[in-house]
Amino acid sequence: MAYDKGFLNKRITILNRKGVTTEHGAKKGESYEPDGAPIFANVDFLKGKKALMEASLDALSSYIVRTAWHDRLTDKSRILWKGKVYQIDPPRGDREKDEMQFTMYEQA
Repeated sequence: MAYDKGFLNKRITILNRKGVTTEHGAKKGESYEPDGAPIFANVDFLKGKKALMEASLDALSSYIVRTAWHDRLTDKSRILWKGKVYQIDPPRGDREKDEMQFTMYEQA
């Protein structure tokens, strides 16, 4: 069962590298660029015990994100939200249920 539309009340932008090439086993690519239109998501602070268990140094810059399933969102993606770029943990979810969840951290 997918998330309710009222639950997904924020807009985030998926960033993926463009022009990725492989040279001698190392991936080289241009900077991260928006990959399609912004998507609806639920963004909430990652706080308390869960933040400490994940060794988050600053719980204020860690968020849990829930959204519908998106194939273009991978563990190598970045997220643009409120003018800041966030690195993500590998997304977990279920294509059949149309749900996806991941943790994002503010990049330095």
